[in-house]
Amino acid sequence: KIVFKNKLLFDAETQASPLDEAASNAYLGDLLLHTNRADDAEPYLLAALKLQPESGMANVALGMVRIKQRKFGEAKQCLEKAIAGDPKNHLAYFRYAYILSREGLDEFGFVRSFDAAAAAKMREALRKAIAINPAFTESYELLAFVNLVNVEELDEAAKMIQTALKYQPGNQRYALRLAEVLSRQNKLDEANAMAEKISRTSDAQDIKTRAESLMSEIARHKAVNDQNAALQKRNGTPGLIRRTDGKPPNEVELAKLQKEATLRAINESLRNLEANEQRVVGYVQKIDCRSRPIVFTIKAADSTFTITGKDFESLTLQSFDAASNNVEIGCDANLSALNAVVTFMPETAKGSLRGAIRAIEFVPENFHIMSADELSRSANVVSDQSASASNDDDARRRAMMAAMRDALPKPAAGQKREMGFLDKIECTKKGNFFYLRTAAQTLKLLNSSPESLQVVLFVRDLEGMQFGCALKPVEYPVVFIYNDKPDVKAKTAGEIVSLGFVPQSFVLDDGQ
Repeated sequence: KIVFKNKLLFDAETQASPLDEAASNAYLGDLLLHTNRADDAEPYLLAALKLQPESGMANVALGMVRIKQRKFGEAKQCLEKAIAGDPKNHLAYFRYAYILSREGLDEFGFVRSFDAAAAAKMREALRKAIAINPAFTESYELLAFVNLVNVEELDEAAKMIQTALKYQPGNQRYALRLAEVLSRQNKLDEANAMAEKISRTSDAQDIKTRAESLMSEIARHKAVNDQNAALQKRNGTPGLIRRTDGKPPNEVELAKLQKEATLRAINESLRNLEANEQRVVGYVQKIDCRSRPIVFTIKAADSTFTITGKDFESLTLQSFDAASNNVEIGCDANLSALNAVVTFMPETAKGSLRGAIRAIEFVPENFHIMSADELSRSANVVSDQSASASNDDDARRRAMMAAMRDALPKPAAGQKREMGFLDKIECTKKGNFFYLRTAAQTLKLLNSSPESLQVVLFVRDLEGMQFGCALKPVEYPVVFIYNDKPDVKAKTAGEIVSLGFVPQSFVLDDGQ
């Protein structure tokens, strides 16, 4: 019992009134939805809409049910009806904008940019939601996200998320979104300080990972800014790195710029060629000092040949790759794993002998000698051609798939890992049984301890999925591990250990 110092005061004008059948069904369905019983909510909401098709509450709630069921087209229709039937329902506008926002996502939950028409619709819906209910902070966050993705109206994005933080000062998800906006506004120090604090204090792994990713991106931005300064100092003109569409470089483009800047810097730092000298990129496979002059065997891309040198003291040596730091050059030195630019003075060829060596300069594995045209071309413009964007998307996709493979649980001794689909969960007095369908068979696996089952989601659409006895077949693949201990009596193949749900295009490539 809790005894209050003062009596509770209630509004004397509060009145009770009966609900009609449509409204009572809508309230019941909405209640079930908000207690994570979406499938149980569905019949009540359908009954409400049969009696009152324009019901804003029922249409919004059914739209949310359809989202949880991953029926996004039907969800969109429900929300459009909700807006038409109840134009003062802020949730209808917010959920409608959310549905539009997810239409631009790829299989990993990422979006490069929103279509201009879709972005306009989302902004309009979200501004209406905010006008109706200024205290509903998710509308501010989603509007800021739309502007951030399209790199448009960033001042409004910052203002929106700052308003959300006034309502919820401790919300780290909102604070991180603000840091992302500040980064896009080139307020790098302020953004980095916020991201660093969030990374250090957040208990949510997804927030921590996002913060660390933003810090890495900011570091790349600063590196590009340093490169800009170097370009301006060297050329006497502004060296602003930009895209041809006027937008700032994204994370993939920044990484590409860094790679190109490193390549250019090495090319510009190589020993200058003297008259008639030549150079190739290859490997010093052998140094033979048994006679004089010393013989260097060089393996280039198109041939293997030899060049000679009278000693090592007159040889120019440089290292532009950490792998070759502190390498000693001498008789029988093993340099065959180190990529190098080899400069020599050509002489009349005698067999494999090409000439006299002048320099060995060690370079990264992916190095190539840039042509005069490449060196003279502007180094500070990122092309936004579709082919380049497609290549970047492919690279990111491969990286994401590799990261998933690394993050998936690994089988221990006596365990097996396979990939298939979760068809159903059967609950009995003897335990819960998971039915997992692979390409070859359907496995029945015991789950005697639900709390010990490890579940990992790599699919955005499955967030919030409830694992229960009435679970419907999941349409996304799952990588699962089980103890390989068949029970003939129970007709089980063993006990389930973990489930990892992955995108439709995922390939396990399981070498464990």
